Amino acid sequence: MMFKFGLALGAVMCAASSLHAEVVDCTYKTNEKSFITDRYIFAYEQGNPEAAVIDGYIKYKLGKPQDAKLEARGDKLLFTWKIPVKDMYGATANMYYRNTLDPKTMTAKMTAMAAGVPGEAINFTASGKCEVTD
Repeated sequence: MMFKFGLALGAVMCAASSLHAEVVDCTYKTNEKSFITDRYIFAYEQGNPEAAVIDGYIKYKLGKPQDAKLEARGDKLLFTWKIPVKDMYGATANMYYRNTLDPKTMTAKMTAMAAGVPGEAINFTASGKCEVTD
């Protein structure tokens, strides 16, 4: 319970500086071998290309929300960010994340792709449901 509170608090704190900020809490169906975790919190302001995202891995790795880019694509919102990771052999790579949020249905689709590790093509996808938090 404390871990979940820490996730929400971190995202809310990054959004607190704006009166018109939205905080969206999304849960995804995924598996333990995926680089997509089961919960992400996004903080953003309509019209601002900067956003923030946090999940358990980002909290563990950075201790704070990760900066993300936000782009409106029609009636959907696209969040993108990257996280440096190491593969099982110790090689450094980047995981590139894309999350498409449909604010009308409050559903999301996420992809994660590895880049920078020779000979490896790693892609993950997940679908989720979201809700606006206070």
